[in-house]
This record gives sequence, C-alpha cells and structure tokens, in this order.
Amino acid sequence: MRATEKTTMEYLLKELKIYDLEDVEVTNKLSGRSVMLTPQEVAVYDYMTGLIDLNFFGHQEKYYQEYEACKMWILEQNPQAYSTLID
Repeated sequence: MRATEKTTMEYLLKELKIYDLEDVEVTNKLSGRSVMLTPQEVAVYDYMTGLIDLNFFGHQEKYYQEYEACKMWILEQNPQAYSTLID
C-alpha cells in the first residue's frame, strides 16, 4: 500500500461507522460467490461499493483515491475476500 493510500485508510477507518457485531457473509452480486468479512471489512467494503453505486469517480479525484485505498486495504487484510468480491 502506498503512503497516500495508507493515510487515506487511516482517516477512513477512524470515520467509518461499524454496525455489525460479528462476521458477515457477503456475496458478490455478479458471480454469486460469498466470503466472510469482519465487521471492519464490511464497513470498508460497503463504503467502497457505495462510491461505485453513486458514481463519484467522474466528479472528484478524492473519491477515486479513497476507492483505491479501500481496495488495497481489503487485499492486504483478506486476500480471499479481495479475489471473491473485487478481482
């Protein structure tokens, strides 16, 4: 993870609300494959997919950087989740 991504994730991890109290099974809408995520991973994944759903990328570079930081964070935290949900 690059320094800018690390700084972005440090900020996001402090700001994101974590609602789940235990691990959650998350399913890839396209492939139908599922993987278990920790509550923190769910919060990051939900934020990342929210950026996609709201199509923020064309509006501000900041949101694209946040998306990339989230993606790399998930890859480092849970490679299986990355390959199931994102790759």
